[in-house]
Amino acid sequence: MARRMYDLDNGTEDIKVKSIESQLGPLRLKDGYENSFLMSTDGFFLASGNEILLTIDNTGAYFNRPVYFRQYTTALRPTEDIYEGEVIYDSTLKKCILYNGTAWVNLDGTSLGA
Repeated sequence: MARRMYDLDNGTEDIKVKSIESQLGPLRLKDGYENSFLMSTDGFFLASGNEILLTIDNTGAYFNRPVYFRQYTTALRPTEDIYEGEVIYDSTLKKCILYNGTAWVNLDGTSLGA
């Protein structure tokens, strides 16, 4: 089995990998890596210590910890440099909202007044 692990603490290097191959089997994180990730044909794994925090494969993304969105009050919501599909938590409304490319809306696409 060929696999590679990288230490993310540095943050100053661009890591480019042409290909990584792996056989199916359990993921074993190398001892001593506080923050590490593994890419293989099975997916992408992000870990802290020996705990897998995020798994991304061809079926979706799986979080093993809570997901937190950037938090804003209604008055301080972003108005520039926002992208369609962006989700934030509006602490005034006490809910997550979605930018549809034109306006902030409920996650189901309805108007915030609905």
